[in-house]
Amino acid sequence: MTSKYYLNQLLDENILLTPWVFGAFVFFAGIVVYAVWLHIQKGTTTTSWSESLLSILESSNLPWLLYTSKGKGFRCSNDLSELLGSSKNLENFNDVFEFLNKEGAESLKLALKKLLRGQKTIRTQVMNHRGEALYVKATLVLPQRQILIWWQNLTSEQKLTQKINEQVTLLQEERKLLLYLLDSLPTPVWFRNQQGLLEFCNKSYAQALDLPQETIITQNRLLWGYNSTSFKQELSEPLNTEIKKYLIFDGERRLMSFHETADEELGIAGFAVDLTELKKALSELERHTAAYREVLENLSAGVAIYGSDKRIKFFNQAYSRMFDMDENWLHSGPTLGEVLDDLRQRRTLPEHADYAAYKKNQLQMVTTILHPFQELIHLPDERTLRKITSPHPMGGIFYIYEDLTDSLILERKYNIQMAVQRTSLDNLFEGIAVFGSDGRLRLTNAAFRRIWDLSANQCKEGLHMSAILDSCQNFFDEHKDWNLRKSKLLAAATDRIPKKKQVYRQDGSVVDFSYIPLPDGSHLMSCIDISDTYRMEKILRERNEALEKADQLKSELITRVSSELKSPAGEIQKVIEILYKGTQGELNKKQLDKMKSIDKSAIKLLKFADDILNLAKVEAVNSYSKEENISVCPFLRNLIEEMTAKYTDKSGISFTIDCHEDVTTISTDPLQLRQIFSNLLEECFERAKTQQEIPIHVSRENQDIIMTLSRYDEKYDQKMNTESVAPSWRLTLVRNLIVMCRGTLATQIFENGLHEIVCRFPINIKSTTTPKNIKLVQSAVK
Repeated sequence: MTSKYYLNQLLDENILLTPWVFGAFVFFAGIVVYAVWLHIQKGTTTTSWSESLLSILESSNLPWLLYTSKGKGFRCSNDLSELLGSSKNLENFNDVFEFLNKEGAESLKLALKKLLRGQKTIRTQVMNHRGEALYVKATLVLPQRQILIWWQNLTSEQKLTQKINEQVTLLQEERKLLLYLLDSLPTPVWFRNQQGLLEFCNKSYAQALDLPQETIITQNRLLWGYNSTSFKQELSEPLNTEIKKYLIFDGERRLMSFHETADEELGIAGFAVDLTELKKALSELERHTAAYREVLENLSAGVAIYGSDKRIKFFNQAYSRMFDMDENWLHSGPTLGEVLDDLRQRRTLPEHADYAAYKKNQLQMVTTILHPFQELIHLPDERTLRKITSPHPMGGIFYIYEDLTDSLILERKYNIQMAVQRTSLDNLFEGIAVFGSDGRLRLTNAAFRRIWDLSANQCKEGLHMSAILDSCQNFFDEHKDWNLRKSKLLAAATDRIPKKKQVYRQDGSVVDFSYIPLPDGSHLMSCIDISDTYRMEKILRERNEALEKADQLKSELITRVSSELKSPAGEIQKVIEILYKGTQGELNKKQLDKMKSIDKSAIKLLKFADDILNLAKVEAVNSYSKEENISVCPFLRNLIEEMTAKYTDKSGISFTIDCHEDVTTISTDPLQLRQIFSNLLEECFERAKTQQEIPIHVSRENQDIIMTLSRYDEKYDQKMNTESVAPSWRLTLVRNLIVMCRGTLATQIFENGLHEIVCRFPINIKSTTTPKNIKLVQSAVK
């Protein structure tokens, strides 16, 4: 038998289940083959062969059983008893079958029979009495036809295999998680072996190079460009310094910092840190610091910052100017103690009884201050400063000095002015109250409380307007719905529409109320008790109405009297005209003289009646006027034609009108203007000499119309003093009518008898009330 035959008997395919069992079987099968080979080579005896085989089997770690088919020998390993669950050593095959279940024993017996019948190797599976599955492989060993049986506990091997598989699965999951975490990192991570070749890189690494991970590892592509001449260290050595380089990630230029650490057994691990945001933050910090310094430099308040070493780190120009300090010396970085000594020496530091204790406290505060605080300091030069002391976020302390001298002076002046205004308001007869935009009382005076009968508590500052109205409810109508009335009063007092009205109160008093919205959203209300004025005004109004009614009756009476006078005078003139014609017979000379006297008296009576009617028209025009735009010159020409046709006996008198081109229209009542011009013309017809031409000159001066009329009077006496000539009642009436139009009338009589009348009235005429002189003229006519 060759060694190959024995090897095939011991090593058959599919015999082992685990790598460990497989290795053990191979090892011991090799030993058995080697022992057979030695037996063949040396020609040893059967006894020496058996001893060699037993020595080899006893050194095995697997349970075994060696049995001679003739029943002359039974040997087994010590651990076979433990495997079968026996507490004693096994002495024969019956002991083995005893510790197997019935099916296992029958299966093992059947396998042994097949082996003895010539089958080379028998494999089977049996169960011991503990329920453990045992794998059995039986082989016939020549030359003594011994049966060699290998035993394997499948249950323990399965448990071990399951445990190993669980550990492998756990390790695989941990590896998968680790790879996922590394691939999820936004920064590149890599691993190089001891020769410096890449073995792993994450996705960020591959993304930076824009290559697949397999290609990067195959080509050993390093992010920082290891092949560059900038790096002289060996490839197998890690980076000994931090390397910074710009890379492109997703189209963005990023600044990366590369780091590596080495392990003698494992290799080199490296990672890259993205410094782009850090660089931006540092640049932004520098920009903010520069802006912060610029802002502090431009502040009107003095700023000084001391570091934790108690030396000045920053100061602005306002600080050096405020304390008149040398900037070059401050730039040298003096300590806080030196600065305090300098200020004390130049008397720009507040006086302290114990300066040493004050200085010590200030120096300790640099490192012990926790919260900011402020205080007022009074310098010997009569300046008052607000000093704000605060801990610096970077360590140290900073001071802010603000000069409050001018502010305190203004505040003092303001307080004095407010006190003066308060005293003035309290001594006003008019009640004043100011409510804020929220409807709450801000200011009131004593007169307001007196008018509305309010106490100091009822006018307390901060009370709402509705509460004050509730306190004044007794002054309003109690029969009406007070809530509705109050809401209307509140709406009227806060609608920001200026108004003025009179409030009639239940006690019979009258209050003149005014509301003015203020620019800041507040509401100013003023009130004054006008009860006495109102009662007096009411009495005067009633008397005025009575006078107006009497005046109206008087005008009606004048009109009636004038009409009654004109009717008989007209009848007399008609009778005289009939008598003049001689239809009733011829009249003698004496009768004719009487008739002429009667006719003259009738004419005077008609004229007197016309004058009375003119006065009545003046009253009518004064009571009712309607303004129109009137062309002056055409209006005057038409009126002259009417008057010339009326005074036919004065046919020798004519008028010439010189109207300047800039005289256009005036705005006034046409009836009033007609009265002025008609009375002037009638004055000329009645007093002017016959056979003369009266010039009328109309011009414009600024916003006034000037009309000048010159005539020679019929009854002028050169010996009579011109100043003693009294004007006619008609001219006086014209003067007062022009005064009603806010104009003037001037007359002048020259030595040659020339009488000049100058009328001046504005273009836009607004009539006023009837002057007293007109009533005097009316009385004179009567």
